[in-house]
Amino acid sequence: MTRLLASLRSRVFVGSVALAVLPILGALHVVSRRAAGRAEEELSRGLSEAVALAHRHHQTRLETLRERARLVADLPKLKAAVATADPPTVEPLARDYRERIKADLFVVTDRTGRVLVALGAKGSGLVGSGAVASALAGREEQSLYREGDRLLQMVTVPVLIDATPPEVLGTLSLGFALDDALALQFRALTGSEIAFADEGRIHASTLTRTYEPSLLALDAGALPSSIVLGGTDYLALARPLASGGPTAVVLRSREESLRFLRTVQTALTGAAAVMCVVPRAVGSRHLRSRLPA
Repeated sequence: MTRLLASLRSRVFVGSVALAVLPILGALHVVSRRAAGRAEEELSRGLSEAVALAHRHHQTRLETLRERARLVADLPKLKAAVATADPPTVEPLARDYRERIKADLFVVTDRTGRVLVALGAKGSGLVGSGAVASALAGREEQSLYREGDRLLQMVTVPVLIDATPPEVLGTLSLGFALDDALALQFRALTGSEIAFADEGRIHASTLTRTYEPSLLALDAGALPSSIVLGGTDYLALARPLASGGPTAVVLRSREESLRFLRTVQTALTGAAAVMCVVPRAVGSRHLRSRLPA
């Protein structure tokens, strides 16, 4: 009879503990789900901010390039050299100016569009191009220059003599490469993985090139989408860096972003487990101590 009563008391005690703990577990589950939803929203917001930051950084580099092109094209020494239409005369100046402004691409043409000097690229692709034609007509032009695996953002400006009307002597094209080095700079700036895509190929990326098909499958302009690369879950967003320009694919690891939340969830689950086990163990010892020997 005594043992039966002790068993009954033990069951009542366990039931009471369960009734006390279950609401807490339910509350923890609700809190965890809400926290996960909030973390996902923060991840999406952070990704959008990273894309906007990458776009602003690209535009800043492009505007800086344009200002440098205008300044160099207006230098009297360059104008005099371009007026000769003699490549050996232009080349020393071009090398000096390119080194000073740290341009990846430095191309000078004469008034007919013939390439006088091409530093950082063959330059043959510029002959007869729309960018050179626009600059020979007195207009500045922004474009992409593709040469093999390389992709360069380029600005082309006229080299002219200020007169009435202005006399165009030739053109100057400056460019910076959208390469792995630039992608690493963008990653440091945005805290995100970056890839530069154009015309169905990845030209640079902070990720391994084996992921290129998956990155190219992302739809530029669409909402953020989930993508798994190498077993890592990312949230990705693809956006053009400029009108008619390359596409930047920006990715943030969902696992890294939600790591803190998982740590909290584990701690809360462990605390709930302790709340279930400890009272039961204490209650059992208490009941056993009251049983007759």
